[in-house]
Amino acid sequence: MNQAQIVSNVADAEWRDGLGGEVLSRRWPLRAIINAALAVIAAKWIGWWALAWLAACTLDQYLYPWTTAKLAARFGRKNPGREEVLRAIVKAFGASLQCLLWLSVWMVAGADGGFFAGVLLTSAIIPALVYFPNSLPMFLATVAPPVLIGSGVQLFVHPEQALVWMVAPVLLATALRVHWIRKDQLLLLATVDRNRAMRRAAEEANVAKSQFLAMMSHELRTPLNAVTGYAEILEEDLHAEGKKDAAGDAGRIRRAARDLLALINEVLDLSKIEAGRMEVSVERTNIADIVADVVETTAHIAEANGDVVKVNVDPSVGDLMVDGPKVRQCLLNLVSNACKFTNDGVVEIQVRVEDVDGGVILHAVVSDTGVGISPDQAGKLFRPFVQADSSLTRSKGGTGLGLVITRRLAQLMGGEVTMQSALGQGSRFVLMIAAARPDESAMTERARGDAPLVLVIEDENAARDLVRRALARLPLNVLCAANAAEGMRLASRQAPALIILDIHLPDGTGWDLLAEFKADPALAETPVLIVSIDDNRARAMSLGACEHLVKPVDRERLAAAVMRFIRIPTSVKAA
Repeated sequence: MNQAQIVSNVADAEWRDGLGGEVLSRRWPLRAIINAALAVIAAKWIGWWALAWLAACTLDQYLYPWTTAKLAARFGRKNPGREEVLRAIVKAFGASLQCLLWLSVWMVAGADGGFFAGVLLTSAIIPALVYFPNSLPMFLATVAPPVLIGSGVQLFVHPEQALVWMVAPVLLATALRVHWIRKDQLLLLATVDRNRAMRRAAEEANVAKSQFLAMMSHELRTPLNAVTGYAEILEEDLHAEGKKDAAGDAGRIRRAARDLLALINEVLDLSKIEAGRMEVSVERTNIADIVADVVETTAHIAEANGDVVKVNVDPSVGDLMVDGPKVRQCLLNLVSNACKFTNDGVVEIQVRVEDVDGGVILHAVVSDTGVGISPDQAGKLFRPFVQADSSLTRSKGGTGLGLVITRRLAQLMGGEVTMQSALGQGSRFVLMIAAARPDESAMTERARGDAPLVLVIEDENAARDLVRRALARLPLNVLCAANAAEGMRLASRQAPALIILDIHLPDGTGWDLLAEFKADPALAETPVLIVSIDDNRARAMSLGACEHLVKPVDRERLAAAVMRFIRIPTSVKAA
């Protein structure tokens, strides 16, 4: 609601309900009692005329709303300006009628009566200050009668007093100052109200955006999961058959699908970070393995641009307690950017740790000999959807979100990202993450055995097939269920060593099924690995899941998670 609407509403209330915006059906008895008391006091000096004044004022309180309503019906839409002037004329008549009693008292009474009348004349200005600060005609129509009558009577009764000549301008100046103050107050209220409305609209838009992104995440990731999985399998099979050209085509399909998935994940990650829904999950992580994985993932970019990638991981880094997936994502963004914008150059990755009180700071430095960044472009690096040099990045691709997400994730993990660069001389990015050394005494050794059972509860045929193939090379027995009821039945009968669970099932949700597993004494200790489009990791871990992976998931990562958390049955151990 803007200022004009607020003023219009206030004026409408005044015109509809009478002077002071009062609802006559509820307040006229009180006003009548007050006016009657004033009339009795005034009768001391002017006699029966005070009662006539009371009757006239009571009639005006009814005629004014009726008259203004008629004016609004006739001129409100066709000619608002003319309607306002006519309302002001009616208001001036009513205000003058109110002043008649005090005019009479002032004329005939002594000093006490004159002071009494003067105070009440001055108080007649208050309704104008409160209800008409933004309507000049209505303001003047309410103020003019008491000001003119008050100063005029003073001048007529006591012309010998020079002070009388200053009564009117002083009174008018005071009224105008209060009028301006009231106008500023309404403007402030309108601004606050407008900001609240804008905030509500922004919150509603953000909710709608989050819902849309969640829906699109599910709709896009589901087919991408099948595309990437089957393309990878097809590529391996073609390689095994010696069909290198066809295998290369399958590899291109797989990489394109993963690139598309990366773009989708970037938009979703930024949305979750801005909404405050991104959480940090600390676990024991081998930093050298993450660096090796990042180098392998970006090898095709470096190879295409003729880059040499050098890696130097300090042996003292070892295992750290950090959010491994987020550290990998940050490092992957920095290294892929360095390889992308460097041609026939060197990309160097240096990793070390700095001991601090109670923990360590992980330092990952990614430097390159690429195109570099000018000072003007550097200011755009960490802005969402903004690319430093659109002419250059147009050929390289990307959404402009990689560095933004990297910095936000680093800050979320208690760190920061800094950058040093010069145009034509390359760039140097430093990723700093707050970490801790793992408590070796708290680590437990997992038993190993032969052919434990893994139960896969997944409603999509393609997804079940991909999980089965991902675990085919492991010494495991895999049993599948297509819905929650079948999954619960098989879990109760077969006592699996690990359960892989999807969230979206045709006859229920994975959340409810996970709760049932943990409530069953026979299954409470069975590790449950969530593999789903749903990315609510915090909920999965709070309900007792051992890990949460978001589709599509790498076969290697899925197999590693299974071998990490699988529970070896006692019978197998004994054997």
